[in-house]
Amino acid sequence: MTSFPTFDAHFRTIADQPHRAMAGLSMGGMQTRAITLAHLDTFSHIGVFSGGSIASPTITDMPAFKKKAKLVFVSYGSKESGSVAAKANVEALKQACIK
Repeated sequence: MTSFPTFDAHFRTIADQPHRAMAGLSMGGMQTRAITLAHLDTFSHIGVFSGGSIASPTITDMPAFKKKAKLVFVSYGSKESGSVAAKANVEALKQACIK
């Protein structure tokens, strides 16, 4: 598990995977997606705000993802939410039983 010694030293944290979250807006959302999917042993809660999406093809180990990721929140802006790609992604995640 990745540690965050500076952060943990200065803030009251529970330093384990079930209590680690990462979220980001726009480019930060893209970084959040890349980092959290590569480090599911570190993060259990993922938030992507107008920074792309977490799509089932990008999840390499679906059973592990479902076990380790407790919350996945993906949001789109008002103009993005109506796009065909956004709707298709939501449906693909539902088909994979990810709410």
